[in-house]
Amino acid sequence: MCLSNKVKIGLIFSVLLLLAAGCAGYGSLRVECAYSDCEYEVQSLMEDFDSYHVYYAGQNPRLVSGMLFDPKDDPNKIEPGPWTIVHSREKAWSMIKVLGSYPSYRPKFSRVIGENGRMYGYLYSYVETPVKQLSPGVVKVLYIPQPPHLKHDRTGF
Repeated sequence: MCLSNKVKIGLIFSVLLLLAAGCAGYGSLRVECAYSDCEYEVQSLMEDFDSYHVYYAGQNPRLVSGMLFDPKDDPNKIEPGPWTIVHSREKAWSMIKVLGSYPSYRPKFSRVIGENGRMYGYLYSYVETPVKQLSPGVVKVLYIPQPPHLKHDRTGF
């Protein structure tokens, strides 16, 4: 009888462990448009700027490597980690212009997708970075530290 209880407890623990491991995984980015075809999508987000938590990645606002848009009114959350919040529409516009100005790198507009294909927000960047599912309803878009051309040219262009 005692062995039976131990087996039951072991099975319950194993199932709980598998369920917990199932929540931690990877999401994805679904590219909606690439390169110069993204004006409509970016314009639409910027017109509704106050409906999003907006973040940027990069060394500073003049050397942006990505912009992240997390809708405020949905139950899903993007954990920004080291991404820096952008408080003004004007600042966000200037960073979007910087993203489009790198001659060899053109940004893509992607949906941030988590578990069960749920949409969490948008990424505007020329780098496709991993999306990690932290828990149900929470993802993290990994940080993009610098534009690729800065690995060879620290001046910016």
